[in-house]
Amino acid sequence: LVQNTLEDLEDSGCIKINENNVEPLMLGTVASQYYLSYMTVSMFGSNIGPDTSLE
Repeated sequence: LVQNTLEDLEDSGCIKINENNVEPLMLGTVASQYYLSYMTVSMFGSNIGPDTSLE
């Protein structure tokens, strides 16, 4: 269960898994701060780019 959850979070861009370490990424921090689903921030992350306007 834990391994599957970690893999889902890594695939969504919320965390990075190293050999003996799990690090939060920017999207994971945003999801945590605003109580967002990892699926929501994954969709958000895949739809923004360097040329995306905030307006």
